[in-house]
Amino acid sequence: MAMKIQDWVIRRFPLEKAESPIEALFYASFVLLRPHLRLPDSPVVILEPQAALGAYRADFLFKIKSQAGDVKRLVVELDGHNFHEKTKEQASTDKARDRWMTGQGIVVLRFSGSDVWNNPFACCQEVADRIYMLLYGVSRKEAAARAGFEAIRRILEE
Repeated sequence: MAMKIQDWVIRRFPLEKAESPIEALFYASFVLLRPHLRLPDSPVVILEPQAALGAYRADFLFKIKSQAGDVKRLVVELDGHNFHEKTKEQASTDKARDRWMTGQGIVVLRFSGSDVWNNPFACCQEVADRIYMLLYGVSRKEAAARAGFEAIRRILEE
């Protein structure tokens, strides 16, 4: 039987703290794609799985340290069907958690388990886009376009 790409990615970049296959897949996919996501080495982007935040624990916390020294935080929550929005109480708890984090200045992104399992790379790209927005106020596409136009401008000035 052929190995699924999801299983290969998880085995290639294992996460000991993973509490579910979708967490393991998201983490492994992000580690695998990071060099291709055009995330800057500086400012520093730190990925912490199962990070404590107040009374809560986030699936993934990204700490984004700018060159100016300020730190912005981005939380990624992965919602498997068995644990999220299966009941009204679970949905209410998740919404209250998001409101608390937002009140602390933390940006929260939620992906369903199906989103991650079906296309973990698209989820990672969306996270990278949000990191760029937090750092530079523009998307990765816009940053690349601006860099291209700047390179063309320099060539034309020579």
